[in-house]
Amino acid sequence: MNMQEIWRRIETCLKTNAPQVFNTLQSGVSDEQIQELEEFLSIKLPEDVKSSYRIHNGQIGYDCGFIEASEFLSLERIKNEWIVWKELLDRACRIKLKALSKKG
Repeated sequence: MNMQEIWRRIETCLKTNAPQVFNTLQSGVSDEQIQELEEFLSIKLPEDVKSSYRIHNGQIGYDCGFIEASEFLSLERIKNEWIVWKELLDRACRIKLKALSKKG
C-alpha cells in the first residue's frame, strides 16, 4: 500500500470519527521544503516520512491531537522544537562543564 492510499484511509476515518482533527491537517510540502529541513537537521528522512509530508504538512494549531492526543508536527514545528531542545541540551552541557571545571 502506498502513502496516498494510507492517507486516503486515514482521512476517511477522520472525516467520519474525528472531523475536528481532519480539519486541522495542512496541505503537503514541496521536495525543496523537505530538503531544507533535512539540511537543517543534518539528516535524511525516510522515504515514507517524506511521502507523508508531501500529502499533509502536520496540523494547523494544536486544539486536538492527531495520534494518541499528540500533535502531528509540521516541518516548521519540527525545526522549532529541535531548536528549543538543542538550546536546552547545550545549556545543560555548559552548566555541567562549568561545574566539572570548578571541581578540577
